[in-house]
Amino acid sequence: PESHIKGKSIRVKGQVVGSDHVSARTHLDGFIESLVAWRTTDKRDIYLYDDRVWSCFLRSFDNSYKNVLSFAPFSLSLDCPEGSSRSLAKLRKRQVITGTVTEFSLPYNGNALSKPIISIIAGASMTTCILENLTTGENFAYVGTVPNGVALDIDCYNGTVFNSSVDGLASWSGDFLGVVRGTNNFRFSG
Repeated sequence: PESHIKGKSIRVKGQVVGSDHVSARTHLDGFIESLVAWRTTDKRDIYLYDDRVWSCFLRSFDNSYKNVLSFAPFSLSLDCPEGSSRSLAKLRKRQVITGTVTEFSLPYNGNALSKPIISIIAGASMTTCILENLTTGENFAYVGTVPNGVALDIDCYNGTVFNSSVDGLASWSGDFLGVVRGTNNFRFSG
């Protein structure tokens, strides 16, 4: 059996304040504007606890005006399809590939599977590359020319592949890799 983290709801209560009732209303309008997406299908990133990010949909927003006072209490409810948060800090690993096959490791201390963004910058013209996460058994192959000094960018979270900023998904096959808690061992071939 596998565990599946369900989505969650977040409820927030607070007050928007200003130096007078006009500025409090102006600040409240700006706050509401930052919460409401252009389209109802757009997620918004909500930052809580200074370093955690949830991608959410706004479910409800309630506020009350206090006549002639410089604050407006509010409450909002958010629906988060993913049950885990992301951290603001990014883990970066730079690995120089010196041979046709290179193995390296990446320590990851997160508490959920993470889908990385991988950039492979060709030091010479490259026609084939294979990257395997030996820890998870996932791998992908890119068969296509990556010119010298150009990046092959793979966003495993969004499922995109760009070669020289041009869509390269047709030349790609395999898994959008994930990293799991602990040491992830990788093998690059190409």
